[in-house]
Order: sequence, then structure tokens, then C-alpha cells
Amino acid sequence: MAKDNQLTLPIEIIEHFNSLTDKPAFLIDKEKQTFTIADEKAFDGLIIKITEYMKGASND
Repeated sequence: MAKDNQLTLPIEIIEHFNSLTDKPAFLIDKEKQTFTIADEKAFDGLIIKITEYMKGASND
């Protein structure tokens, strides 16, 4: 069970997020089924891409 400050997502979603950036934004431990931010710049770029996508989706 996740602690209050943890986000629980399927590893496949995190892998997909990593595929959206030039460098992986997340480091995935498949054995433990956990992930951490691997690269701050890649993570920031991912957030920008998701935000732009959401803005575009809300305009449709």
C-alpha cells in the first residue's frame, strides 16, 4: 500500500512516459515495482509535454 506522499502507477505507464523524452525521466526498478526521478531536466520536459497535451485536449 502506498504512503500518503507516494504515487502508485503501473510500470507500463512510467515506461511510456520515459519513451516521450530524449533521456529517461524515471529510473525503474521492475523487481521492486518502484520508480524514482532519474533526470530532473528530462522530468521537467515531460511535465511540459504533458501540460501542452492537456491544454490541446481541452481545446478540442
